[in-house]
This record gives sequence, C-alpha cells and structure tokens, in this order.
Amino acid sequence: MLFSGTLPLSSSLDKRISAAAHAGFDGLSVWGRDVANARADGYSDVDIRGWLAANGVRIAEVDGVWDWTPDA
Repeated sequence: MLFSGTLPLSSSLDKRISAAAHAGFDGLSVWGRDVANARADGYSDVDIRGWLAANGVRIAEVDGVWDWTPDA
C-alpha cells in the first residue's frame, strides 16, 4: 500500500493511482479531498473506478480527517 502523502499535494488522483501502480503497489491510501478534487475537476466516480481498474490498484483507505491537531 502506498500512502498518498508521499506524493506532492498538487498531484491529481489519476497521477497518484498511476504512480502507485508503476511502483508496484496494489493499494493506495487517499484523503477525502483527493476524491473531492477529482470530482471538482469534472471526473465522476465511474472515471475514478476506471483509473483504479486500469492500473490494478484499489483504494485501501480514505483518510477523511486532515489538520486535526491544534498546531497543524
């Protein structure tokens, strides 16, 4: 599993999925905002599932919490 945080925040979800696959990972940890940003860019859940299937990668977890510490 590749933790999405190891890639630049500016990386789009499709690029994160592709990077995980090319590095030999079959699972990817993403933030909820990764999916929200893809949707805001005009991509649907069908598109996202297509990217995953085409790359043989699955979403292993979705981290919905960000900036949860007082000093973050």
